[in-house]
Amino acid sequence: MASVTTPFDMQIRIVHKLDPSNQLTLSEYRVALSKMRSEAKSYIPHYSLEAELDVGKLLKLRSELISKLKAQHNADKVPKMTINDFIIKASALACMKVPEVNSSFMDDSIRKHDYVNISFAVDTKSRDLILSPVICNAHEKGLFQISTEVGMLINKARAGKCQPDEIHGGTFSISNLGMVGSLKNFASIVYPPQAAVIAIGGIQKTLVPTDDNKLIILMRH
Repeated sequence: MASVTTPFDMQIRIVHKLDPSNQLTLSEYRVALSKMRSEAKSYIPHYSLEAELDVGKLLKLRSELISKLKAQHNADKVPKMTINDFIIKASALACMKVPEVNSSFMDDSIRKHDYVNISFAVDTKSRDLILSPVICNAHEKGLFQISTEVGMLINKARAGKCQPDEIHGGTFSISNLGMVGSLKNFASIVYPPQAAVIAIGGIQKTLVPTDDNKLIILMRH
């Protein structure tokens, strides 16, 4: 039987010949991450809640704490103490009050933890690699210690020197994209076997009317 080549067949062949030049080979990390995220999305029931918070007082408190610490210690040894450090501490305390979000999904049960290990995402700026170092027992630590450990873990993550026990064992996760100024909110995927993750957007100044018809500026996160 004779075969007939149509213009459509020729188009397909041309496309196939051109495709390899536009093909991006994924790294082993990206393949593994994609597989893990896909499995997490299908295995863990996801739903999102969204809220805006006024962080004006928090920013003021941060500034006051840094000033006090610099007066008590060598200024060079005082950590930057970012908003993320406060979020880590607040999340840890909230997890103790609401243990359901500080749990792990097992095959046929839910394991509630009596400790809070906070995972926080770090862009290592190397090969699109994102690591999630862990602040262990964050509910028992003060802001100074949390901030110091966060800075140390970020430096180690970007230098490729994190140890296995520094990136495993988290019971609750924080994904903060606040550094992307125009990003107000986003939804993150839960890291198995954890039960929840909090996604943090950027801080923006917002005009809000008060009960007496005045306008005030709120710093919203």
